[in-house]
Amino acid sequence: MSILLIPIAPLSKTKSRLRDCFSAKQLKDLTIAMFHDLGNTLSDVKCFDKKIVYCNAPEILEIAETYNLIGIKEELTTPRKTFDDVIKDLNNIAIKEYEAKQTVFTFLDIILISVKNFY
Repeated sequence: MSILLIPIAPLSKTKSRLRDCFSAKQLKDLTIAMFHDLGNTLSDVKCFDKKIVYCNAPEILEIAETYNLIGIKEELTTPRKTFDDVIKDLNNIAIKEYEAKQTVFTFLDIILISVKNFY
């Protein structure tokens, strides 16, 4: 089983490198818009058995449902997990709970990715 994995940072932490240029609301809106763009693209991608979104934000998980993506709520920890730990956790969930034999990660930062690119 091949599973596409999409980790998304909490909306309060998203796009942190742009904080000097945009307000927190603008960064949240940008992330949501980028997720809608990715969701639209993934609607036409049929080469994965499942597509999983891993995020703490209820807004993102709700949007995921509209694109027939599986939403899994990330449990935030203190101190916050490293990026590598988040990736490992999501990969382990895919293997243990969804019987993944192959996983592929994609990220919101890959804007304008096409359906063809996923194939």
